[in-house]
Amino acid sequence: MLDFERRCRSGDPTGCTGLGHMYRASIPVPHDSRDATLLFEKGCEGGDPFGYHYLALDLAEGIDGPPNWNAVISFHNGSCANGVEIPCIMLDSMMSLHRFRVRTKRSPNGTCLVPTIKHSCEAHQPLPS
Repeated sequence: MLDFERRCRSGDPTGCTGLGHMYRASIPVPHDSRDATLLFEKGCEGGDPFGYHYLALDLAEGIDGPPNWNAVISFHNGSCANGVEIPCIMLDSMMSLHRFRVRTKRSPNGTCLVPTIKHSCEAHQPLPS
């Protein structure tokens, strides 16, 4: 934990995402959804593709209010576009269930359909400090 904390404080977005995951999983710290989401936001703002992914999961679960499906798709898209495979699979599932109707294109490696919407941490309203 101390390594993730040190890395996050020094501006490393993967450190922030890793620390957020520890808060989410309660390892070795107490479970804290709010702190986890704030740390995923920092990871996302720094460009960590896993920050996008975990923030999407929080938004889908309604951690920060009711689920925001457009933001979920957007953040999964950002993570998938940066080479993280799990969000690609999740996007395929969402599209195949026809839960969402958005224009798609094939990912660079051809394995999944990717929504042709922009992804941006700025599209998500951060939690108030």
